[in-house]
Amino acid sequence: MIDPHAEDDATRTLGEQQLRNARSDARLGHGREAIVADWWGAVEAAERTRTTAINSIYEMAQTSLDRPDDSPGSESYARWERAELARFDLAADNVELNAMTLIALLSALDALVEAIVPSAREAIVRMHFAERVRVVKRSSRSCSLASTTRCTRRWPTHS
Repeated sequence: MIDPHAEDDATRTLGEQQLRNARSDARLGHGREAIVADWWGAVEAAERTRTTAINSIYEMAQTSLDRPDDSPGSESYARWERAELARFDLAADNVELNAMTLIALLSALDALVEAIVPSAREAIVRMHFAERVRVVKRSSRSCSLASTTRCTRRWPTHS
């Protein structure tokens, strides 16, 4: 198991960066045009929360190893129970915490897709419209307006 409290320069730098990010969430000032940046911000927030929770669980698991002699309602007994739960979480590789992080990531991805789809649909409609305009212009050039005979050229149809 990796000790999350073993500090080296990389860990300290990552922690400092996460702390800076937590202090000022750049997503608050964004409009709809910053969709991808907002998604990355949500991903960073989910990972920051997960990392903080794992570190807290690790610390809690280290607090008390021996079962206290006190009654089940005492403060020391409650502390021991929380430490036991933390040890079980660590033994299970924080499966619930990782699942909740995954749900947060999927939620962020869902929001990204929900925000991008209307823009993508508009772009596709504009492309189809521009293509139709080009076809009409080409067809109208082939029929001379000065001609006394009617243009019998059929408009192309696309499915």
